[in-house]
Amino acid sequence: MQKTIKLEHIDRSEWKSYPFGKIAQSIGERVDPNNTELTTYVGLEHIDPESLHIK
Repeated sequence: MQKTIKLEHIDRSEWKSYPFGKIAQSIGERVDPNNTELTTYVGLEHIDPESLHIK
């Protein structure tokens, strides 16, 4: 069961922003997630705006 977090109640005043490249490796080529040696694969389709979760 996934717990839902309401973002409007989170104090973000001390949060820091980082460029995507500082927290993840950006691969500019198409990757078939079923046919790769990568241990973790996150495509843009797994990231929703305003969400803390990767689906």
